Amino acid sequence: MDEVSTQPVEPEDAGQSTEVPADHTPTTVTPTPPAEAPAPTATQPEVPPQPPQPQQGFGPLVPPPLVPQQFPPLPHPQPQPQPAFNYGDYTQQIPYQDAVPAPVPATVAMKLRQRRTRLIGAAVVVLALIGAGIYVLLPAGGGNSAVSAVTCRPADLTSCLIKAPAGAGRMPTVGDSQWPQLTVGTADEYAANVVTNVPGVGGETQGLLGQDGLQTIAHNDWSAVDGDDVDLIVLAFATEKGARSWYSTRAAEILAAYPGTDTPIPGDSANTAHAAVKADSKGDFDAAYTTVVNRMVLDVAYSSPNQLSTADLRNWAGTELTSLRTAAAPTADPAPTAAGTQQVACGSGLQACLMAVPGNGTPWTTPSDTHWVSSASLTASQFVNLFWQSESASQRAQVLSDFTADGVNGIAHEDWTVDSGLEQADLYLVQTATAAGATALNTSNFGEPQWGGGLTGVSFSIPNASGAQAWYTNKTDSSGFIDFAYTAKVGNVIVMGWFYFYGSFDGSTADSWAEPELDRVQASEQTSPMGLFPLSAPSLPSPTPSPCAGSGDCLIPLPSGAADTTSSSYQGSENLTAAEFADRYETTASADVNTWLTSDGFVSAEHRSWTASNGATADAVLLRYGTPAQAEASTLLDYGVNAPDNRVCTDAAVADSWCLAAPVGTTDLLQKETVRVLAWRGVYEVSVSVSTSDSADLTQAYTWAQQQLDMLPAN
Repeated sequence: MDEVSTQPVEPEDAGQSTEVPADHTPTTVTPTPPAEAPAPTATQPEVPPQPPQPQQGFGPLVPPPLVPQQFPPLPHPQPQPQPAFNYGDYTQQIPYQDAVPAPVPATVAMKLRQRRTRLIGAAVVVLALIGAGIYVLLPAGGGNSAVSAVTCRPADLTSCLIKAPAGAGRMPTVGDSQWPQLTVGTADEYAANVVTNVPGVGGETQGLLGQDGLQTIAHNDWSAVDGDDVDLIVLAFATEKGARSWYSTRAAEILAAYPGTDTPIPGDSANTAHAAVKADSKGDFDAAYTTVVNRMVLDVAYSSPNQLSTADLRNWAGTELTSLRTAAAPTADPAPTAAGTQQVACGSGLQACLMAVPGNGTPWTTPSDTHWVSSASLTASQFVNLFWQSESASQRAQVLSDFTADGVNGIAHEDWTVDSGLEQADLYLVQTATAAGATALNTSNFGEPQWGGGLTGVSFSIPNASGAQAWYTNKTDSSGFIDFAYTAKVGNVIVMGWFYFYGSFDGSTADSWAEPELDRVQASEQTSPMGLFPLSAPSLPSPTPSPCAGSGDCLIPLPSGAADTTSSSYQGSENLTAAEFADRYETTASADVNTWLTSDGFVSAEHRSWTASNGATADAVLLRYGTPAQAEASTLLDYGVNAPDNRVCTDAAVADSWCLAAPVGTTDLLQKETVRVLAWRGVYEVSVSVSTSDSADLTQAYTWAQQQLDMLPAN
């Protein structure tokens, strides 16, 4: 059982007056102000009497027992509230920007190498005498481009690359780079020779490959006799998820950098090659293509002279794709692991953790305290109003803020009386989202009660409950009862019990009531991962397109029943710059992502934040780009750079969408999991993030994302 940390508080003498009608029916007890604290002893420093302060915090109240016929019960003593946890967002106001910046063309994403010098001109035939035979080198455009598929063995990744066609040669080196001659490459060589011209995020290539779990890179290139060049790269990753993450990133880079003609590749219905819109400085027309097969990503760079000739591109890329698909299917990716674990209790429900009422016990029926609640469950507000009823409204609000910040998500209750009310019990179980939350709440708001009435607490040990604290009063209260209180934290549950014994303390009965309850909660305790809530496919309504005017406000309106929190969010106005979006959602590489967004044709962005009626918090961002291809590229990149650290929850029922669930942090007292849906339509990218405590809310995230998509024009 977990150790309990408390802050004992010097008791106060809380006198009271009670009126009992002739029929001995209890009436509401009216506490009088507490008297001065007793003078300090020689071994105790003097503490001047003070009114209750939020930062001091004293223990919970003694609940009102039923009164036996001639003995009225005591009211609850008043514990002291604690200051609320303080959460704040940095908010920066920016002026609305009327001017729409013109998109900046993306830089070509593949570093070009020197083409091999062509052996022949278009109308020249060269005869070579070798031995007794004559060999004809065919004119450009009609050379040998035939290639054959190979059997791919990923353990020897170079075996997965097709061989060059007859007459082709390796690309020549350029400067100090040996990349054209390498058959096996490293991440830094790949980054330095393939993606260095990608704006911004190109500089993150090595880091992205590392987080995606890159293992090996195999490489082959050639310049064919017809003048067409190709660079074939196969990257192998530790997991299929890692491969798909890098594929998404690389696909975004290629799509943004090659906005020209699309070329279908045989055997690939999901991806196409993309070409530049015009020739490069050497008169060559460039194209690029990427796809993913199991744990391998194929990255192809291609160029042809004078005009874009796609026959070789289709042949070579299609044959390489066929070769990769001969590889045996790998084992399934390992299941996601949580960031940490915690001890939790009463996982089957708090009510199941309450002990059985003793056979001769009956429920309380006429409590003298109007704040007392007889139901089997209480809200946090009911609990605070009962145990802090004599404090000011602001102090109760501070205590309730503690309960909220520490993640209280359930309070169970039961009570009984025996022997005509001479012995009574009142039990409470307070559950939080996390064990850390229970520890924080237990430390700040639970402990030895403020007895009052000249009473002091005598420590008591409950058998087999080393983590519990218990006390009984040194004498009877003004109604003739010995008051007994105990508390313990077990995992994410705080146990609090109050017993009353008329005339004298009955330690045997106290043991027989406290020990079974603690044993019941302790028996339910188990180790549980932080987060990893089920990612259940959402049930979504049918789309109902209602496109906004392209020049109008296309941002999703505030959902019904939600409270708008935009003004207190990370950006207080609706309008966002590319830098503000990157700072919020790409914190580890915000400057590079900002550069990428600008080069990818970012035009404008707006967002709305809210808290839904069920407590879920949400942020919806709508980003506009110059072209649909730019919007798609940005969405792919957003997914690719974030997927490695998140669980994938994509619902294929929503076209052109991706879903990620962020892991719950070990310091998150509320155990909130954030589900983020990314999608694109027309020139817009949609980002909807929804955070909920103790669950992964795919339904709301996808519902709001679908509503936003329905508002967008298709082109």
